[in-house]
Order: sequence, then structure tokens, then C-alpha cells
Amino acid sequence: MARLHTIAIGSKYTLWTVKEKLFHKDEDGYQQYICQCSCGTKDILRGTDLHRGRTLGCKPCVARLDLVGLRIGTWKVVHMRAERSADKGNHIQYDCICECGFERTIKGTKFRQGRFPTCPSCKVKESERVSANAVTKAKAESAEFQDRKARAKKIFDSDINIHLKIKLLERFLDLLEKRMSFFMIELNGDSAEFKDFCEQLKTTHDYIESLKKTLSSPGFAVNKLKDQLKGK
Repeated sequence: MARLHTIAIGSKYTLWTVKEKLFHKDEDGYQQYICQCSCGTKDILRGTDLHRGRTLGCKPCVARLDLVGLRIGTWKVVHMRAERSADKGNHIQYDCICECGFERTIKGTKFRQGRFPTCPSCKVKESERVSANAVTKAKAESAEFQDRKARAKKIFDSDINIHLKIKLLERFLDLLEKRMSFFMIELNGDSAEFKDFCEQLKTTHDYIESLKKTLSSPGFAVNKLKDQLKGK
């Protein structure tokens, strides 16, 4: 499930209008809001329920609400089917399409009661994304990379020969570029670990460029000659 956006006062969610944000959360830690139905009925609702379409309005209004054309959660209700469900309830059914393009028939009672199913296609994608995040984190926190990162920091802070310093940092830069390509192709390019790699790569690249500029400066050549004369 994608990250939820902030609920603004005055926002409308089907029949509900958000009137006030409560400062205390419920026992499960969810943010609550005072909302008013189009008929004037007020209730305290969870922000997640509003976002995900788990509540459309007060029960009397929802019972007579025309669902066709509504966007509920990730689903858009496209068409009411002529035939009813074959189970005991004999419920009205609707053809629905998810925002990802997956199509499914869902009972109207499921929408009215806020118990409609999650899109199976989106569920698989979310599972894949969570797995990718876990692998990304494991790669970024691996002993090998942490060791390379620690050594790179020592090189940054050291007073070793500038030519050797550039050579060692270029090796670290090459490692960063390979890891970033792997993240972009195989894993999650939006993760905090990936952004950290981007920052490290930029810092390392800029520092190498500054060292190369120092090498090419006239002052560096003069100082190097002085050091050689002192050695003699």
C-alpha cells in the first residue's frame, strides 16, 4: 500500500466531509477525525479508513448510495451486473477495475460494509517491493560494503600521497556505481539506502575532482619542487 497523504480539514471522501482532527489517536495508534456525512450525521473515523474507502458514509446513506462511477480504495466501480451472486445472500454484483488495470467482480455489500478485497495484482507488487527493500537494506548493511565505506573514510581523512589517494577513492567510486546500478535494475531505487549511495557517490566524485584540480594547479607544482629540494 502506498504511503497515505495528509488529510486536510474540509476534504471530502465519498459522503464524508472532514471537520476536525483529534489530537489523541485511538488504542491502535491510528489518527482520528471528526467527519460529517452529507445527511448531517457526525462520527469519529480513522484517517486510514477514509483514504482506503473502508467507510463511505453513515449506514442509512450508504444503503441507498449508487456505487457505479465511484472510486473506492484502489477500485473504480464500472458497471452493475444484471445477475446477482449465487450464494445465499443473492447480492448485487459490480464489475470493478483497479487503478493497476486488474478487473474483478465484487459484491455491493462488500463495498458498503468496508470489507471489499484487496487487488491481488497490487498485493503481489507490494510483496515484491517489500522483499526488494529487505534485500536492498541487507546489501547496504553488508560487512563487505561497511568495511569498504570505513576504509574510504580513512582515505578521505588521511595525509597520504595525493596520487595514491585519488587511485584508492576511484576504486571506491567504481564500487558505488556498480551497487547503484544493481539497485536500479534489481531492487528498489526509491529506498533510503539507494539515496545514501547517491550522496556517497556525489561526495566521493566531487572530492576526487577537487584533488585533480589541486594536482593541476601551479601552486601544487611549486610546493612539490620545494619539498624535493628540502629532501636533498
